[in-house]
Amino acid sequence: MIRVETLSASPAVNTPPCWEFDPQQRRLSYGSVQLRLAPAECRLINALLGWPTGAIVPRNVLLSALSRSSIQNVLELAPNSASPPQRALNMTVSRLRHKVRQAGAILPLQTVSREGYALLTSITMLPSSNSRVGAESHPAKAGLGANHRIR
Repeated sequence: MIRVETLSASPAVNTPPCWEFDPQQRRLSYGSVQLRLAPAECRLINALLGWPTGAIVPRNVLLSALSRSSIQNVLELAPNSASPPQRALNMTVSRLRHKVRQAGAILPLQTVSREGYALLTSITMLPSSNSRVGAESHPAKAGLGANHRIR
């Protein structure tokens, strides 16, 4: 005799809120949490979103997204820093993580030692009239693979 059981629908599972990024308003949202981002943080998120979810975004790609002013700020704060661009990237990531944590959430960004960072969940980019996201500004969308290194 074969016994067949039917599975009943499980009780409603609370799905976590979605992450949303509005580059025009410089805002990152998670559910009801709305965070205003600094320009360098916006450039960082924008660069991460140009790659597939979970892909390791090389440090040099993220560094190229940061402005000279971000790097200049590091030189002023830590003039003896061995690598101001690397330090600028580390500080931008640290500030963004801290800002998100202070708001009661955890940024789904994983550090991949000596390689870069991986965004572990999707973030919806809200449409804006002057958003610069496109294949010309993002190597992954230009047909390069997630593991391709830009030199």
